[in-house]
Amino acid sequence: MTPPVADRECRSALRHSAPSIVYFAQGLPGFDGLRRWELVEREETRPFLWLRAVERPQVALLVADPCDLVDGYEPAIPAGVWSRLGAGSETRGLTLVVVSVSGAEMSANLRAPLVLDPQTMRGEQVILEQGEWPVRFGLTPHEDGATQPGTGRSLACSSSVER
Repeated sequence: MTPPVADRECRSALRHSAPSIVYFAQGLPGFDGLRRWELVEREETRPFLWLRAVERPQVALLVADPCDLVDGYEPAIPAGVWSRLGAGSETRGLTLVVVSVSGAEMSANLRAPLVLDPQTMRGEQVILEQGEWPVRFGLTPHEDGATQPGTGRSLACSSSVER
């Protein structure tokens, strides 16, 4: 059985936790020394969120729940990741992906998801070794200006625990 990873309850728990600072013990690749990141939700950027470095607030990453971007996203998260985030993380964890914007083009990095535990407020970026998930999954704008994934929206999304 695959545990749910990015459901509405997890996002709500993370959004309403105080403070909304996520600690990345191993940091994030390319952001040496930045371990504490604040998750910021803004009405005008939904379904996207901002992950802003506490130590350097001018550094922020655009992130999103992959379930809002791609159907069937089920990355194999190594069991060791969940244990580092805290006991029980695999059943309440939240997965986000970094979104890049270049001109009018947007893409999501499905190869290196961010895995967060809204209870312990710990996170880790996982570089997936196997699978078909691309580093640049194209997102296309709809006629109404809203950004939508190239393959549609998903109603359910999960990750599998690699044992």
